Amino acid sequence: MSFKMLGSSIEYLQAAKRLEELAHAPPGTPQAQERKELIKLFREFEKDMVNTADKNQQLTKKSERLK
Repeated sequence: MSFKMLGSSIEYLQAAKRLEELAHAPPGTPQAQERKELIKLFREFEKDMVNTADKNQQLTKKSERLK
């Protein structure tokens, strides 16, 4: 399966399984390149999740102040 982005937890888990399969890919191979691209997607997904959590926390604090 080829991933262009990780948009859900299900895709994240599928990509994690694929990353495990690619863990020992020799450098310079297509599999090593795929591993590199997956790692980039993981970083982007996790960054997005942190940003979303931060925004949710800010909204919660605002709503609590309005009570």
